[in-house]
Amino acid sequence: MRMLRGYLELRGTILFRLPLLLLLVSVGRTRASSGDRSEDFSGCLANCRASGCAFLSAQATKGAKGSTCIPDCIPPASGEAGEGGAESKLLTTAWELRALRWTCNSECKYQCMVQREAAKTGAAPEKYYGKWPFKRVLGAQEPASLLLSLLNLLAHAYGLLSLRRTVARLPLVEGRAAYPYTGLWHLYAIFNINAWLWSAVFHARDCKVTEQLDYYSAVALLGFSLIVALIRALGLRTEAAQVTVSAPIIGFTTTHIFALMTFIDDYSWNMKVCLTMGALQLGTWAIWGVRSRHPSLLKLLVAILGVAGATALEVFDFPPYFGVFDAHSLWHAATVPLVLLWWSWVNDDARYVAQKALKGKDVAEKGKTS
Repeated sequence: MRMLRGYLELRGTILFRLPLLLLLVSVGRTRASSGDRSEDFSGCLANCRASGCAFLSAQATKGAKGSTCIPDCIPPASGEAGEGGAESKLLTTAWELRALRWTCNSECKYQCMVQREAAKTGAAPEKYYGKWPFKRVLGAQEPASLLLSLLNLLAHAYGLLSLRRTVARLPLVEGRAAYPYTGLWHLYAIFNINAWLWSAVFHARDCKVTEQLDYYSAVALLGFSLIVALIRALGLRTEAAQVTVSAPIIGFTTTHIFALMTFIDDYSWNMKVCLTMGALQLGTWAIWGVRSRHPSLLKLLVAILGVAGATALEVFDFPPYFGVFDAHSLWHAATVPLVLLWWSWVNDDARYVAQKALKGKDVAEKGKTS
């Protein structure tokens, strides 16, 4: 709470106005992709919205071979314009589509994407609305990324439980916990669990709300992870010192999220911000680990290099194999073992700090008796 109050007291300073100015300079918008900009996709989408059937112009009419009709979206026989094919109408015939709140508009987009990709006969797949064409499974748009996001969530939950068990076994030093960063790691786990939960929801059903919650949660996680890295690397134990380090990062992170919520809709800019915060965090851990000669340095460096290598999958994008596994899903797969390795290092760090505290206590007691 004191950390939050410290931030609120400083929010009017230049520390919190500068990031906003930087964001204003960098505004840009890019949402469309080559697939959804194509004439045949646009024609198919117009056909589907009008008739409830997705078919390319080359297929001539609805009901032709290869076309797909959506029962919930077909207008009534009376010909009342758009009644049955209202874009916002929720699908009801398939339970999985109903559960994930697919509408006539989103289903038309999906079916037209399928139609266009099937008609390309060997040509390279194209992106639609910024995403590769995936094979839907039980209504989930990106099934591999969905399942792997949940595995990452479970890995963090397991890591937190393992740390709690480790800390419970540590002796007290002068009546206090021997590891002063336990609460910080609890919050770190909560931020991760929240981020991976919304990642799973977003990969199940991509819409404006789930996209925003996924992005905002990821940015918040990266900001807090940088705070954890700095507090641990600098050995800050007092709340005043922690607030001093945390306040500027909280200010930048909340300003960036506010900008994303209000006037910035640029995926590339958000990616740059996230990569920068991630690089600062990893660099902090690596430099501190080497300089401090941490006993579990090898484990720390392997985790850092692993995350850096996995992040390259986000930069070097490629179409999904079998319509399921793209670069993003492979990144999710790579992070699962790295999460477990990371929490193993956190456990080692707790034991290391406790051991140092006990040695310091023994030295102090010997000095008193001598």
